[in-house]
Amino acid sequence: MKLNSIEINNFRNIKNLRIQTTEGFNLILGKNAQGKSNLIEALYTLGLGRSYRAGREEEILSFDENFSRVAGEFREEDGDFVLESTWEKSFDKILKKNIKYNHNPIRQLSFFIEIAPMVLMTSEDMEIVRGIPEGRRKFLDLILCRIHPVMVDNLKRYKKILDEKNRWLKLMPQERDQDVGTVLTEQLINLGALITLGRRETLNFLIPRVEEIFSSIFNKPSPRIRYRSSTGITQGETADDIRKRMEILMKNSLEQDLRRGFTHYGPHRDDLEFTSDQHPLKTFSSQGEIRSFVTVLKMAELLTIRDKTGKLPILLIDDCLNEFDHDRICRFLDFIGKEYQVFYATTEVEDQIKDMAGDEGIFYINDGNIQDPVPIRPRI
Repeated sequence: MKLNSIEINNFRNIKNLRIQTTEGFNLILGKNAQGKSNLIEALYTLGLGRSYRAGREEEILSFDENFSRVAGEFREEDGDFVLESTWEKSFDKILKKNIKYNHNPIRQLSFFIEIAPMVLMTSEDMEIVRGIPEGRRKFLDLILCRIHPVMVDNLKRYKKILDEKNRWLKLMPQERDQDVGTVLTEQLINLGALITLGRRETLNFLIPRVEEIFSSIFNKPSPRIRYRSSTGITQGETADDIRKRMEILMKNSLEQDLRRGFTHYGPHRDDLEFTSDQHPLKTFSSQGEIRSFVTVLKMAELLTIRDKTGKLPILLIDDCLNEFDHDRICRFLDFIGKEYQVFYATTEVEDQIKDMAGDEGIFYINDGNIQDPVPIRPRI
């Protein structure tokens, strides 16, 4: 899968932009605050339907504008297709958001998420290691949903039922319907078992790729990755085994759950553990070591999605490799090779990396506009 062209209207500081991309390496150059990250963000909305930076989606609209649009024309073996996202607002509230595939509205994220997979690398990836468990769960769940789109709905349903269960736990005893609690618990157990099993299988596929890439680039063993389940799941258990274990734990912890007002066991309490020489990576490793590891994690994500779906994800890199020396950047990019389409945004780069893009693959952005004339296609 390749992105042929993109059109952006009123997206942050990008007012009207149309560019034809190259099928290999696309280099986006510009000074800080000129629109490099905004362009990467707009590209990513085509792959996930939402921003990865905005706390509220109306933030992506240009100042004093009530309408924003991002559209891309893609090519794959089965033929070309178009993805389009539009946002409309009034009085600072999103009134309408539309996502279309070949001009037909898309209602379900589970359908949309597998159309144009993209892997994003930003400076925020450091939080996968350094941050809270929720960030690590989101990292793993996004890969899980890319390769098993049905898990989008399973995760949404689990969160909704978990919220209902926690509200039930906070009720006064005379207000609490025991049958309702039993049903909610059963639903959590069934969905929780599927999510836990899916995460474990995804991780089992991801880990060998992390080890392969890390040893290839750094010529030493990779940090260890382990799934820490609140329910103590072991490697060989089936979905039925997980259900039985969760049922016992939830039954035994009911009094504690009622006392504290939340559910103690389930995939919402799970975490990923990263260690090097048996020490936690986030406390015993340098910033450079963590950056190297998370970059390898994202590259392994790329390979996992490719191998499990048969689609080549697009790689988006937002100014996060600058702290590496030239040799290490080249080793990362050499490992990716020419198979993938890459969009690499940065403030400055050496001529050797510019050569990877060629004249047609370099875009100089200034104040939301491409400075040099580039070939464009007709409007999408």
